Amino acid sequence: MPSSIISPFPFFTDTTGAPLEGGYLYIGQSNLNPETAPVNVFWDAALTIPAPNPVRTVGGYPSRAGTASRFYAATDTYSITVRNRNHVLVFSAFDQSDAPSSVFDISTQVITATAGQLTFTLTTFTYLPGTDTLQVYRNGLRLTSVTDYIETNSSTVTLTSPAALGDQFLFQGGAVITGDQVPGSSVSFIQAGTGAVTRNIQDKARESVSVLDFGAVGDGVTDDTAAIQAAIDSLGAAGGTVEIPNGMKCLVDTSITIQSNVTLKGPFSSTGCQANNGVILYNQLSSIILNSSATFNLKGGAGIDGCLIYRKGMIFPVTNGETNFAGTAVTGIDGVCDDMFVFNSMILGFEYAIFSNGVQRPRVQNVNIDCKHGVHFVNCFDVPYIIEVHCWPFSTVADGIAANTHRSGSAIYLENADWPFVSNCFSYGYFRGLNLVNVDDAQIVNFSADGTTTFANSIGIAVTGNSLRDRFTNCQVSSQSTGLYVDTPDTSFYMTIFVNCRFSTSSSKAAYCNAGGCTFNSCIFEAYGSAGIEIDNTANTFIITNNTFNGSVSPLNVINANPNIQLINNNFGGFTNSVVGLNLTAPLGTVVANELTIPTDCIVANVPAGNFNVVKYTWNQREITLHFNNAGNVVTTTTGAHSIARLSGGTFTSQVGSTLTLLGVNGQWAEKCRSI
Repeated sequence: MPSSIISPFPFFTDTTGAPLEGGYLYIGQSNLNPETAPVNVFWDAALTIPAPNPVRTVGGYPSRAGTASRFYAATDTYSITVRNRNHVLVFSAFDQSDAPSSVFDISTQVITATAGQLTFTLTTFTYLPGTDTLQVYRNGLRLTSVTDYIETNSSTVTLTSPAALGDQFLFQGGAVITGDQVPGSSVSFIQAGTGAVTRNIQDKARESVSVLDFGAVGDGVTDDTAAIQAAIDSLGAAGGTVEIPNGMKCLVDTSITIQSNVTLKGPFSSTGCQANNGVILYNQLSSIILNSSATFNLKGGAGIDGCLIYRKGMIFPVTNGETNFAGTAVTGIDGVCDDMFVFNSMILGFEYAIFSNGVQRPRVQNVNIDCKHGVHFVNCFDVPYIIEVHCWPFSTVADGIAANTHRSGSAIYLENADWPFVSNCFSYGYFRGLNLVNVDDAQIVNFSADGTTTFANSIGIAVTGNSLRDRFTNCQVSSQSTGLYVDTPDTSFYMTIFVNCRFSTSSSKAAYCNAGGCTFNSCIFEAYGSAGIEIDNTANTFIITNNTFNGSVSPLNVINANPNIQLINNNFGGFTNSVVGLNLTAPLGTVVANELTIPTDCIVANVPAGNFNVVKYTWNQREITLHFNNAGNVVTTTTGAHSIARLSGGTFTSQVGSTLTLLGVNGQWAEKCRSI
């Protein structure tokens, strides 16, 4: 029965991917070379109008007198060879019906002859002599095997007559590929849009590397370590991305090294609960299941993006808290891992989620963590970036047991670090939310720590060691044993600064300053157990200004005498004689004959009973905050040295806990602010 001749491609194209113009379509006997074993072809299905063989093409289509046309063979199966107008082979299919089942994978080599050259050695491909898989062209004209050349061996061709100097010889050959497969290097691809160039499918497919390309199974049972490592290593020094496709569960039983500038990319832009806190079926998601004895070792510029990583053996929800948390998921290799990163991922069930020692400029962003310790960076002296990290009991919350939400480590831990930037991060249930040890010039913005007040000795934010000049803005801490703990060097110049922060619902102190100076500006302290701010050192300066205290016990408790506390325009919550009020163990002045005398080295002083209009001693820009322990002190204005020359309204009458801040101006005092 007649067979319609169908191209194995959508239409006939040249080797450049352009429509085949002026090409040659050879049709022959099945499994034979159609150029040497042709069959009759016809323009009509009735096989009454003969067509030439080869058929020529116009615009990629078979041409009958310049018009696109179908043509037919008189056999059920056939072979086909397509050449362009220069007789360069485009493709061959030696067993063709409706789709190719045997196709030549074509290789070519051009050699310019020397005078009298007879033997030509092929260096770019080999062929099988005697199988008619080699074609030879001399200056564009095809030569005939045996008559014009001898197929000497798989890489050598010998002419029967010598070549002239400069003759161009084109050698084309290939190997038959069975199983209806066309090699990607032989299939053209062109992107849509102006300026697109022709490429082949193989190059296009190799733009990305998948772990599947190297044999990963992704069933959660088979160890995919070797496949993932091979995929990573295949990228070489140029780096690139290795993809873990959606739907895979890759078991990793031994450590993997992510080479420099390689990204291991999973299918997620972010990972979390499937519906709500009670639905945490992470075992069902695409994931990396990591043995606790293994880790991902990151080299310089390497990272992980879009992956769910959980410890091998976890079943969700976890019902025994952090008991079995072990191992480290991601490790920065000291000395070879600067600029490591982890983005858009989730890490569950390890002792450490991300650990580095001696790595510079590490970046962690948009990462959800449930491990004993979250992000743990040590000896990072060049700006670690930690952004949008959420440390929360993702794996245990569904069991409903409060104690199982506690984590015994730090959500974010920085030690020996300079200029770290922490922004928009959150922790819940950690023994330490944010823990800074020997950290200088930190910028902490919008960090929050929450938990349960039943977690004994928990601290939301801790700043200790030789930490200097750290700044906190818009942070909040709630439901900790102690909201804030500061124990830094004794210096009046390098203070820890808190602006627009909120410290709430602490079973003990909202803020405890054991050592080191602090500034609190426009902060809120509320629902604290024993004090809003407790100060337990005598050497440091504290500037407490424009804050609001709302608690049932002492808003400010100074345990040891400290002359360097500045209280400016604070709202202490209307404390009266019936409650503890302010407990300021500051120097006590003396009032004699309308003169208040205070130590010259203090910036805060307690005032005994008595009226006065002179405070000794003053000098330009000296600032002093007077704290009144009694009601009824009347302060008025007068003239002369050390006199109070300017008061709002001309007078000040104290209540218990009132403060009056004065500023020295030209040998006299002027009121700066007051609180009643």
